[in-house]
Amino acid sequence: MFHKNLIAGLKEDYPDAQLPTQESIEHLFSPHQVEIEKHQIHFIQSFIHDFFHLSRTDSYQNFISKDKKPKASKNNAVLMAYDFHINEAGTPKLIEVNTNASGFPFVCQLYKQQGLKNYEEALASLKKSFLSDISHSKSEKPYIVITDEDLENQKMNSEFYIYQNLIRSYGFVVEVFDFTDLQYSDGRLRDPNGKAIDFIYNRYCDFFLDEERSHHLLKAYTEQSTLFSPNPWEYYLLADKERMVELTQTDFLKDNDSLSLRQGFLKSYDIKNFESLEQLLSQRKKLFFKPKNSHGGKSTYSGKSASKKIIERFWNDGGLAQELCPAPTVMLTTGNEELSWKYDIRAYAFKDEMQLLCARLYRGQVTNFNTKGGGFAPLVVKTI
Repeated sequence: MFHKNLIAGLKEDYPDAQLPTQESIEHLFSPHQVEIEKHQIHFIQSFIHDFFHLSRTDSYQNFISKDKKPKASKNNAVLMAYDFHINEAGTPKLIEVNTNASGFPFVCQLYKQQGLKNYEEALASLKKSFLSDISHSKSEKPYIVITDEDLENQKMNSEFYIYQNLIRSYGFVVEVFDFTDLQYSDGRLRDPNGKAIDFIYNRYCDFFLDEERSHHLLKAYTEQSTLFSPNPWEYYLLADKERMVELTQTDFLKDNDSLSLRQGFLKSYDIKNFESLEQLLSQRKKLFFKPKNSHGGKSTYSGKSASKKIIERFWNDGGLAQELCPAPTVMLTTGNEELSWKYDIRAYAFKDEMQLLCARLYRGQVTNFNTKGGGFAPLVVKTI
């Protein structure tokens, strides 16, 4: 009944959108709620605010690596997300920053269905962020395209059509296309019908647009004939995992006024900086391994359970090793059983503003969205 009501609510709010089936979302959205301390919410708000403002400073931009430094963008990045675990001391610890975060409209619907507040404010903030980024377009009536790869096989593909419905309600012409269907000609990025594109809401995960098949997108971005949101510049400043290595392997934040920045980062290491495979193997149980440009939990491993073969692969191929901060757990009744669930905290943001919070419940090694009862869930302030 819960998922049926969720679909009905989405249909009411987005009548023209292509919506998911009930069966397709049973592992994506949870009927549960997760409690969080109020001071933890304030910490996350402070972290997002302070990290954004730090990233705009000359000292930060001169400090970080110039490798892969993209052309700066005129606009920012809608629908970013900061993912956290809570450590044993109760402090939120940043796991990673995402510039292509999914789930926002569904989470708002979860809050609405469960009679919780704030979803209306979140949707208003989302509209404000899109209007802000789109306003940088040179066109008086910007034509907008939502894009990703392999659209029809994306687990959250219905979200693209919800956004199409939503952005159309703001007064824009919006279409959804696979990035491979776009083309660059006569100085502009164009849709399959040859229409020039002014603004792209970009969910494609070639974050720097540096793959050969992304050349047409990179040309349009570099020439700024089309605005991308999110874009390589915001990824470079905030979401590239190299930033976590640089900020935790140096004294750059030592005297920073922000307590949340000094405490919120997990110690992170570039695999290539370990002296030997033997050293890496000896420390692996205290580490979590992931590729530098991973997304969606792909190819990520806890060192406690990773085989020697997997660690050797990271040693040979490179990647990131992060201080192990196990996901917090919560006991929840699922069906007739009380089960232990792991969760992380996702904070959606635009610039320095936190827009919406949720938890992502799962069982297993990583956030996997394959267990009934798990998935996105509302966060509520813990009461005594």
